[in-house]
Amino acid sequence: MSQKTVWLYGTHAVKSALLNPKRRIMRGLVSAKADLEAYGPLRAGVSWRVADKRAFEEIFGFGAVHQGVAIETVSLPTLHLEDLDAAQSLPPVILALDQVTDPHNVGAIMRSAAAFGVKHMVMQDRHSPDQLPTLAKTASGALEHVEIISVVNLSRALEDLKKKGYWVAGLDERGQTLGEKPLPSPLVLVLGAEGKGLRPLVAKTCDMSVRLPTSDAFPTLNVSAAAAIALFAATRGA
Repeated sequence: MSQKTVWLYGTHAVKSALLNPKRRIMRGLVSAKADLEAYGPLRAGVSWRVADKRAFEEIFGFGAVHQGVAIETVSLPTLHLEDLDAAQSLPPVILALDQVTDPHNVGAIMRSAAAFGVKHMVMQDRHSPDQLPTLAKTASGALEHVEIISVVNLSRALEDLKKKGYWVAGLDERGQTLGEKPLPSPLVLVLGAEGKGLRPLVAKTCDMSVRLPTSDAFPTLNVSAAAAIALFAATRGA
């Protein structure tokens, strides 16, 4: 069976992928011979080619900020909820996204998750970003550190996580303010799509709703910025 391959670009995304032993690399492109000295030693056996600007544009289109380096790689496998059962202990915090599909937002959220040590992110398989190179570039290497748990139905997946012992908290403007009381553990933090928020059934599935301590005059943030603040609080039990 053939495996799906995808191109990743950008210095941080490429370097992190090369340093990930789980990542199978097919080939690489650089815009200058000098770059071979920077990336070549990071992974033995990768075939590199010096390519001009046109070659990069044929793969990524005009305007992609590739920074002169790209690799073709086999996609990392996605996890399923059952895979958590094999772990020696439950991850203390899991992030779940409810129809957040913009690759720039998902990449930025994944970067924040990695920064705060959150290693698992639940996403519905039919509401996931389809621009992986853009996501990986925005994630700045976090794609190699945060594993995606793919589910068919998010509400059902949250119910399954509750049966495993998790509390589920949804980010919502009408919830309790983060910091007023400690958050329970282990915890699933659920973020909804920007503008729409959590869908009603997903919100109903949550054990509690929490809000950011923002100003009443300007209460909302971009979903990726909100995720960073909420993850900071969640990983500290605040």
